[in-house]
Amino acid sequence: MKNIVFVIITFAFSKSGFSQTQGILSDPLLLKKAGIEILAQAKNVEVAFARADQSEIEKLSHLAHDSGRCAGFQVLDAQESQSLEKVELVLNRLNDQFMLEKIYEVKFASRPLEIESHTEILNALDKVNPESLKEWVKWFSDFKTRFHKGENPNFFVSQLKTRIENLLKQTQLRFEITEISHQKTPQNSLRVRILGNSNPDEIVVLGGHMDSILGWGSNGPAPGADDNASGSSNLLEALRIIAEGDIQPQRTLDFFWYAGEEGGLLGSSEIARAYRKENANVIGALQLDMTLFPGSGFNSISSIEDFTHAGARKYIEKLNEVYVKAKIIPGDRCGYACSDHASWSSQGFPAVFPFEALSKDMNKSIHTKNDVIFSTSDFVHSSIFTKLALAFAIDLSNSNLNFEN
Repeated sequence: MKNIVFVIITFAFSKSGFSQTQGILSDPLLLKKAGIEILAQAKNVEVAFARADQSEIEKLSHLAHDSGRCAGFQVLDAQESQSLEKVELVLNRLNDQFMLEKIYEVKFASRPLEIESHTEILNALDKVNPESLKEWVKWFSDFKTRFHKGENPNFFVSQLKTRIENLLKQTQLRFEITEISHQKTPQNSLRVRILGNSNPDEIVVLGGHMDSILGWGSNGPAPGADDNASGSSNLLEALRIIAEGDIQPQRTLDFFWYAGEEGGLLGSSEIARAYRKENANVIGALQLDMTLFPGSGFNSISSIEDFTHAGARKYIEKLNEVYVKAKIIPGDRCGYACSDHASWSSQGFPAVFPFEALSKDMNKSIHTKNDVIFSTSDFVHSSIFTKLALAFAIDLSNSNLNFEN
């Protein structure tokens, strides 16, 4: 039993208790604030396991958002949480990953990372259009809700798929559009894969969640303009520019619009778990979630440090230095499972998560009917993230860079 402290409560794994609760991972301080019993906790990393019913999960979500986080917890699948022995394996993996991150922080602090400016990327960045981005966000937020457990959770998904098909109609790139079903949510995720030319088995991931939520799970209006029509739209704009320019990647590009992030990283967790099971060679995973509110000042963004990869963070900083010229404020942390990057990081893949502002300065209107386009919405600011996504996609998919070497 390595680096794990267990507190065992027998009834939590009884048949009746199991059927009424879900196994989750979250920050231990959040769990304690929510009054949820911690059943197991990693020693070296701030992640704990608990079982929680729906009302407890709603309370946990409320506390997470009050403390400047988005999701705040990750739902495990039934196999991972069926016993404390299984949970031990999950927490050991997270603990090992945490120790690796410490090694990478030292390694990449002293390791030079040079990025040359490429005309192809500069030309692509010139095509970033804040007004086009605004049209996408308006289209997303005009849907009454994108709630993953709503009456028809895949109506929006089918509409988005149709728009992406139209977006890619004229491209000469080889691509696949896949609707991915899930066990933990009735909502489907969408993946657009642009096949790599020379190294198709090496994969560069860009993702953001498309679902929205009102309060902590009601069916009322949930426009979700910032959370997360904004990040989803940045990805669509990046995809549009790559497709219109027929910019051929040498590595495969996987663009994701994840289902059910607000329910505990449901879609991305299943996807990242499947990629790990298949031994997929994911070079890096970029997460975009909330990019529209310049709470720390125009052109100032943060790069989340916890549960992300030091090499991938340094890479984003270098891309910004060469191409984007935003101010990246260091040192921001958001706790475990604050967004879908945690799904990739927990499976051992290098993940990075640039954010609209410092977590303490984030948009406080999310998860309400007021998360709409309004006077403080800044599409020039949000365009920073379209540019970062473009530079990440084009540069990383056409290089030999590997953050694990």
